Amino acid sequence: MPSVKLAAGNPPHYRICMPAPRLDPADLVAFARRDWAVLENADLLARSRLSADEKSRLVAALYASAKATIPGWPTDADRLLDLAHHARMRELLDRADRVGR
Repeated sequence: MPSVKLAAGNPPHYRICMPAPRLDPADLVAFARRDWAVLENADLLARSRLSADEKSRLVAALYASAKATIPGWPTDADRLLDLAHHARMRELLDRADRVGR
């Protein structure tokens, strides 16, 4: 197993430097030139067809994955920032609702 070194200046859960296998530059170029829009649209279409229950399970799985990766997440500061974003979005939606009236 490769040795794990923590990157300087970052919490241990954000950056871990591990030796990587040598990658073929041509493979990297081919990867970068993929038609990413096709992949993104296919993913959006697949998610749009999920039921509300399936979407809820997906959200719960993503949350569990984030908590497993960063156990202290979300912090109180993260929650306050998220609440501020939600409040701002509500304000914008309310304002947009009045446009043209």
